[in-house]
Amino acid sequence: MKKVLVALDNHSNYNLVSGKGSELARALAASIVLLHVFPDTITTSPNAFSGLYPMMGIIDIEQGLKLAEQLDKESKRFLNQVKDEINDKEAEIYTGEGDIANVILETAANCKVDIIVMGSHSRSGIDKILMGNVAKQVLKHSHLPLFIVPVK
Repeated sequence: MKKVLVALDNHSNYNLVSGKGSELARALAASIVLLHVFPDTITTSPNAFSGLYPMMGIIDIEQGLKLAEQLDKESKRFLNQVKDEINDKEAEIYTGEGDIANVILETAANCKVDIIVMGSHSRSGIDKILMGNVAKQVLKHSHLPLFIVPVK
């Protein structure tokens, strides 16, 4: 295995996933690809992003037109912070917008990775029905091995 994709969200415990992904890559002498996907800005209310990206605050209608650009910039800032935290200056960073599972799978294919590392929030009940389960969707459609890190 030569390349490890570490798919991250920016929840407070993202470092559990980045840490395990980094450990795995080092054990395999593989390079790391860091990915952060943000929701589709066209179908999501701009104010919904204020909870995910506290530094951005509430976004008004005019700012909503530039939302994808702002989220991409914030995602890159986040991933560069992760690069510093895992002490891997060579890690590649990618951001994406839209369906999280699809973007993870597309990035894995485009970057020709050998394994995908991601967290699973272990949601249950109504949350799982309403929010879906990204790890489950990636597992269902991936031909690559997955390394799932439980995140609670």
